[in-house]
Amino acid sequence: MEHGDKDSIRLQGRKIAELPHRERFSVLKQIAHNDEEQGLKDILRRFPLYDIEQLKAAIRQMEGNIKRLQMTQSEEHQ
Repeated sequence: MEHGDKDSIRLQGRKIAELPHRERFSVLKQIAHNDEEQGLKDILRRFPLYDIEQLKAAIRQMEGNIKRLQMTQSEEHQ
């Protein structure tokens, strides 16, 4: 990843962070949905296949993040 890419990602992150909560969640959900396949490729690139335990831990962490987001979203609808 080049330095410019990191700056671009930071700028994008700041723009998303400035959105109202409901809109921000929607945008992040859309990014995650669009990026699902690419995300899996990134995970596999970051965690070598021989390091299965580390990969499992990363998946558990992502599942926990998803559950927290879902709980936050359901609290908004109440």
